[in-house]
Amino acid sequence: LNDNNNTHKLLNDNNNTHKLLNDNNNTDKLLNDNDNTHKLLNANNNTHKLLNANNNTHKLLNANDNTHKLLNDNNNTHKLLNDNNNTHKLLNDNNNTHKLLNDNATPGHLQIIE
Repeated sequence: LNDNNNTHKLLNDNNNTHKLLNDNNNTDKLLNDNDNTHKLLNANNNTHKLLNANNNTHKLLNANDNTHKLLNDNNNTHKLLNDNNNTHKLLNDNNNTHKLLNDNATPGHLQIIE
């Protein structure tokens, strides 16, 4: 009877040991799975951060391009306005010159304008 009891006790101890080992294995597996999940999540977060940073960079570059385009357009507009103003000034000067020459012209004489 004692031998049988001892055998059962050993069997129970072995069963408990195997159960604990299995529990530990399962725990380690879960921990590893969690670690891998966190690594993937972190990798995804970093990827999204990089993508967002790239998007922001492109937005800034596009904004700068648009700003330069607007500045160039404004410069061209001002240049055209200045050219037009100069043209009108020359035309007015010429008109005034012709008017003065005509006013000064002696009646009955041909006024030569070069």
